[in-house]
Amino acid sequence: MGAVKGVGVDVVDVGEVAYLGGFGAAARDDARCNDVDACDGSLVGAGKRNAFMRRVFTDAEWSEGTSLAYPAAYFAGRFAAKEAVFKAISDSVGDAFDLRCVETLFDEGGRPAVSMDGAVGEAMSKGGIGDIAVSIMREGGSVYAFAFALAR
Repeated sequence: MGAVKGVGVDVVDVGEVAYLGGFGAAARDDARCNDVDACDGSLVGAGKRNAFMRRVFTDAEWSEGTSLAYPAAYFAGRFAAKEAVFKAISDSVGDAFDLRCVETLFDEGGRPAVSMDGAVGEAMSKGGIGDIAVSIMREGGSVYAFAFALAR
């Protein structure tokens, strides 16, 4: 594992992602969103991928997230991870960042694994970044993500 070239942290409100993602207009203001499971339970089966979801998440992330019992928490975590990754690599990639070029899916062990594509992957390579380590956790109605850009 290489030296750390950058660190990023982000926090996202699950209810806000539920609202922006079109899972339920009332989800953002629902007091139950402090209990992620209660908030997300009403979101299952929304099934429509609105403009926000298309701009932010890849087809694979959409498929993985909508297959879960609580998709809003999944998408909030992935959104936080994308933002944390951007913060960790921003010095190396500049304006090349597109949220869909950062894909965070479960690895074989069930951990979040980041892969980069397109201009972001190329800029990372030129900037000497070889890998991204990410951790996602949730507490109440919030999801936190930590990203570490590792040198080649």
